[in-house]
Amino acid sequence: MELQNNKRINESASLRQKCIDNMIIWIEEDSAASRAQGGTGEVQLVRFLFIMAFNVVGNLMLSRDILDRQSDEGQLFFDAMNKVMEWAGKPNVADFLPFLKWLDPMRIKRNMVRDMGECMKIISGVVKERVEEKQSGREKMGKDLLDVLMEYEGDEKEGLGKISERNVIIIIL
Repeated sequence: MELQNNKRINESASLRQKCIDNMIIWIEEDSAASRAQGGTGEVQLVRFLFIMAFNVVGNLMLSRDILDRQSDEGQLFFDAMNKVMEWAGKPNVADFLPFLKWLDPMRIKRNMVRDMGECMKIISGVVKERVEEKQSGREKMGKDLLDVLMEYEGDEKEGLGKISERNVIIIIL
């Protein structure tokens, strides 16, 4: 509910605009670099839209950009998440012939676990950073989804107490 009320959506307009402005700058820079190297100035728009979408969500959930076109970690996350989406959409013979499921003949499950593990490792670093910030007393002003998840403590009547770090990472992904 924290992200879905109208007030919160309206407050995030400047954040969304910042992500769009960054994307436009990156597109212009890449196009200029392509032309400087004798190219036509074409860019992979899909990549920039993907980065912008993740950064909008990242800013809402984590109060920071998840992907930076310059950083190695951002590129790793981009590649791993792209692969996860590929594996999720790929038809798997084991889905049609369940007796083959344990064999994983197309290696889809193994590859999905590997790539999702890479994404989880990167988000885990972000969560650990936030925990360290809180412990050192350098908390920020506003609350994002990560803060809400880390502070959540259920009444245990519904069977849910504090949310584990692993579950926080899974919710974010």
